[in-house]
Amino acid sequence: MVSYSYPLTAPSVSPERVVIGLESRVAVGVSEFTFAEDVQVHPGRRLMLEIRWPPLQDVADIRAMEQFLLRLNGMEGTFLYGEPRRTAPAGNYDSGLDTPVCDTAGSPAPNNKGDRVLYTRGWRNSGTNLLLPGDVLQLGSGATTSLQKVMTAVDSDGSGDAAIDIWPGLRRQPSDGSAIVLTNPVGLWRQATNRQGWAHEPGDLRTGFRLTAVEAGIQ
Repeated sequence: MVSYSYPLTAPSVSPERVVIGLESRVAVGVSEFTFAEDVQVHPGRRLMLEIRWPPLQDVADIRAMEQFLLRLNGMEGTFLYGEPRRTAPAGNYDSGLDTPVCDTAGSPAPNNKGDRVLYTRGWRNSGTNLLLPGDVLQLGSGATTSLQKVMTAVDSDGSGDAAIDIWPGLRRQPSDGSAIVLTNPVGLWRQATNRQGWAHEPGDLRTGFRLTAVEAGIQ
């Protein structure tokens, strides 16, 4: 039986459109008589992804896209992909001065699964605006890869430590000293449906592809 090693890397074909979605599990009950609201916030949060490629004419690109989708086999496989406009932080992060890693050495150990604050060390001392709201970071690799969005500006203290407000929460507890990827970060995705295909227009040599996915690897 043929099997493939996941996650796959998406073909290097420039997309026409990339949409990042956010999904939260929040229930709102409204009284039938008073319209009073009862809001219940549940821990479920995940990222969503939609990619649309321009009509392709290059045969090699078309074959690469077909093989990528076939190997995913619907919702079975996973793949890595990052936001095209979030390839580097907008803040004052400098790879020559800042080498951030996860700090899980405290007692009790921080950075537990589900936490929405990531404790880190390895930044320059007393740095300001190292990361800005909207910046993206990657934790883990392979099947443990996850993307987190930075919610507030990040400053480091006099020892180079920093607490980062993130969305969504941590998918698992990172190992102490594990790397934080800030350049070309990627997330782990799974197709949102088992159905997939591509469009050929009569008389047109071009082929169109699109894909919808949800964040994978949530534990």
